[in-house]
Amino acid sequence: GPYGEINKRQKNFPFVLPRSYSKEYTDYLKRCYYTDLQIGRYISYLRETHKYDNSIIVIVSDHEVRENSLAMESLKDRKDLPFILINTKADSTNVMNRKMRQVDVYSTLLDLFGLETKWRGIGYSIFRQGERS
Repeated sequence: GPYGEINKRQKNFPFVLPRSYSKEYTDYLKRCYYTDLQIGRYISYLRETHKYDNSIIVIVSDHEVRENSLAMESLKDRKDLPFILINTKADSTNVMNRKMRQVDVYSTLLDLFGLETKWRGIGYSIFRQGERS
């Protein structure tokens, strides 16, 4: 699986996880921790170099959660895509309340940046009411 053996450089994981967790799940949680750590370092860099106020940070997965992801019951029917916007002036009250798919990223980014193009991709922007429910 994608969450196999953790790199030996990443030995300093600060949490003690229950023994009942599978190896795959503990490796996944460790990857989440180190990914979060690197995102934090990047945001700190932007702030230290005074670039943060002129940056929009988009964090998006390369695919939605899969039915068999880590064989966890809580993820069984999830098909939504993690999509996080940081430091934008986007009006979150106007965002569609629906699942986001990978094909929706392009058209959503066009709307986020106020770009008008002839081709808007094959997905739907979460900033456009009524495009898709």
